[in-house]
Amino acid sequence: MLTLRNETEATILQVLAKGVPLSRAELAREMGVTRSTVGAPTARLLDLGLLRFADPLDTDPKTAVRRFGRPGERLELTPGFCTFAAVDISFGCIKVGLTDTLGGIVAVRSRDIAPAEQTAQATMAAVAELTRALIDGRDDVAGLAVSVPGVVTDNGLILRAPTLGWRDVPLTAQLRDSLPRIDRLHVSNDASLYAAAFSNRHPDRLGGNAIVVWMDAGIGGGLVANGTVINGNAGLAGEIGHMFISARDGAAMHRLEDIAGYAALMSRSRALGGSADSIESLLDEYRAGHPGTRRALQDWSRALAEGLTNLTSLMDPGVMLFSGPMAAILKELEAETFAAYTSMLQYGTPPARWRIELSDDRTLVRAGAIMLRHDLFTFGEGAMGRAASGLRLA
Repeated sequence: MLTLRNETEATILQVLAKGVPLSRAELAREMGVTRSTVGAPTARLLDLGLLRFADPLDTDPKTAVRRFGRPGERLELTPGFCTFAAVDISFGCIKVGLTDTLGGIVAVRSRDIAPAEQTAQATMAAVAELTRALIDGRDDVAGLAVSVPGVVTDNGLILRAPTLGWRDVPLTAQLRDSLPRIDRLHVSNDASLYAAAFSNRHPDRLGGNAIVVWMDAGIGGGLVANGTVINGNAGLAGEIGHMFISARDGAAMHRLEDIAGYAALMSRSRALGGSADSIESLLDEYRAGHPGTRRALQDWSRALAEGLTNLTSLMDPGVMLFSGPMAAILKELEAETFAAYTSMLQYGTPPARWRIELSDDRTLVRAGAIMLRHDLFTFGEGAMGRAASGLRLA
């Protein structure tokens, strides 16, 4: 049982969760308190095993910097204090990862699943099997975070996941039945999870007010206001891909992700004569000048720009952060997409600054672990809605 006694202990842990070892004096300066304020809490966290003394910066006497007085011992989180499990459910693939307290990947298991066979029942069975394979025999698992490309209610119901063909799936309830050893369980939309984790990890990069766009099979978003992710009245805010945009080629109105989502883009490219079967090969065709692929990507760029223009008019963000597998396409077409975006803004509306963070296949696993750790290190009501003053390790 881990029990945080006060806000000071929680703040110490969250500061050190940034991954930079600090002396007690440096820690106090970072927190804006006196050194004596952190003395007893750090001693207790050392006794609990949550903190440890970091290796000296330089142990070679020939190159070590000479200092007057005794150098302060630097503290850091103990990587092996506990582990966090995270599941990334995406279109055609399930990934389960285990990270240590510092966020380092301990192990990952994944399974490809044919989209036609990716029913909720089959997916849950695979998630449970992969998760058990990772955590069986361990007594240090401090929670499980699950990300899904769909609309997730506050009680863990998948209201709809269009790319998976799911509706009204009680995901949290099913996982609690199949994984009873997991005490702390959190299910969220993939984009909202990424937004929360990035905001927690790098608040300075979002400038207070931002829109985080996760680009995968669909297009999801996280809305950040004054550093806080806005979940909406029922936890459904940020469904960027579900907004309607103007017609393409004179056709009816489309949802943004019906044009700018992965499946829609690949289908459009093939209809125009392309043969790409991945983002990498699609970009190769684009760079080679394939006319059909170039047309498909021009449509994609224009549709995305229109959606982002609508979001800017609504939210007036200072920053737009893009990540996810399809962010690589935006990186390639950034100049023309940004130009189209700014050309659609109303007079006097400042464009948001764009940041593109390329992802890898473990990005959402790490994001889930970051938020579980943040919850564990929060005194009182945790980030995931559970009291963090008495958390049991699975």
